Amino acid sequence: NPIYAESDVIGIEDALMATMANHPNISLRRNELTTSNEALETAKWQKFPNVSLQTSSGQNSTTKSTMGIITSIRVEEPLWTGGRISGNIDSARAKTLAAEQSVIETEEDLLSKTSNAFFEISKLQKKLAVSDENVTEHKRLLELINHRARAEVSPMAEIFVVKARLNQAQTEYIQIQSAMATAKSNLEQLTALKFSGLKLPKFEPNLPDSEADAVKQSIEHSPVLRRLSAQIKASEADLEVAKSALYPQLSARVDDTSGSAAPGSIAYIALTYQPGNGLSVLSNKREAQSKIDAAESTRAAARLDLINTVRSDWVSYHMQISQIETLSNYYQTSKGVYESNLRQYTAGRKTWLEVLNAKKESTQAQYSLIDAESATFYYGFKLLIELGLLNSQNIQLVNK
Repeated sequence: NPIYAESDVIGIEDALMATMANHPNISLRRNELTTSNEALETAKWQKFPNVSLQTSSGQNSTTKSTMGIITSIRVEEPLWTGGRISGNIDSARAKTLAAEQSVIETEEDLLSKTSNAFFEISKLQKKLAVSDENVTEHKRLLELINHRARAEVSPMAEIFVVKARLNQAQTEYIQIQSAMATAKSNLEQLTALKFSGLKLPKFEPNLPDSEADAVKQSIEHSPVLRRLSAQIKASEADLEVAKSALYPQLSARVDDTSGSAAPGSIAYIALTYQPGNGLSVLSNKREAQSKIDAAESTRAAARLDLINTVRSDWVSYHMQISQIETLSNYYQTSKGVYESNLRQYTAGRKTWLEVLNAKKESTQAQYSLIDAESATFYYGFKLLIELGLLNSQNIQLVNK
């Protein structure tokens, strides 16, 4: 369970920085990176001499008398291993690179989730205010029609219509309130922060000039593709290790024995060939090649997914921008129509249903405008992350 820090009103940069500092998935990936670095250091030690010690108690086969403890020390320095040592080091180095990219990949995934949750809450906050105004206005309309009905100016049936619309508005308010509580809980889980409200950023994404440039930049930056490329290199190094079993190993040895019938030291060059059980060497080679083929296919699929995602986000971002002015004009027009209909109703030139429908249309137009404004922020931030322009190192710049 996260340790929650108390906060009042937070901005997008506060939320993003808190996620980077507190989320356990980032700690997990960093621990995996530390493990990979240790594995790389271990692989590098294979270049150094290996020392082994063996002790035993011997018996003279002629006299049947028990001899003392026989101690044998061997120092062995590998001279040529057919690519086994260099392959293990290359594999460990590639896996370390993959672990580094996995950290960045996890950070960017959480940055995207956090910004999405942040703008979802801000959208619902605005909608809640609109919904509250809608409920208040329907209550005012109910009082108006009640007054007219008591004066026998309007029929009683109109009271039932506005009550139904009021109930609908109240239900809508409760649904938005529930959705905002869920979104707030989600953001609190991501950031480990308690907050009462959000402050929206004053931020315009500095994106490339064209979709093609955006796609190119995202491919060059993508930690997913870099991680998969590193996994391919690791698989290629593992293939070299598998091939090395086909060749003998050459090493320099020094053996020193004491306590035996013929104590002393000897230095020599040893040629060792250990192909393994049966044809297991060939099976290991084929397995390593299959892993390379699978990793290359995975990278190709990931590259295609990235291109499709960036293109879709690019189109969505610019589409939302183009809609904002239109939706804003539509909202202002529908609001004016409602106010006009209400005035004309009292003069007998509009029906009560036309008034209620105009109010409903005005409210829905305002909801649509809020959706477009929130989506512009969301897709803008998502593109910044995908293009490598927003990361854990420059969060503080999002409001500059």
